Amino acid sequence: MKSYKARKEREQMIIEAKKLSNSMQDEAKSKSKEMADSIIQDAKKVIETEKQNALKDVKNIVANLSLEIAEKILKKKLESDASQKKYVNDLIKEVNNSKL
Repeated sequence: MKSYKARKEREQMIIEAKKLSNSMQDEAKSKSKEMADSIIQDAKKVIETEKQNALKDVKNIVANLSLEIAEKILKKKLESDASQKKYVNDLIKEVNNSKL
């Protein structure tokens, strides 16, 4: 009778230990998944921020290059006094026409 009771108690302890083990494993998996999801979301945010910064840099570079090119074109176009006077007169006409 004692051995039967001891065996039942041992079996119950084993069952409880397995349940506890499974519960701990499930909890560890769940926490691991949460951490992985959080890391992925943080990485996506960093990537998006870096992408936006890179786009801003590209836009600034393009704007600067455009200004440099326009400056060189104007310098070349306005090398002579006659071309400078013509350009100024054209601008005055354009401003006057836009006011009308």
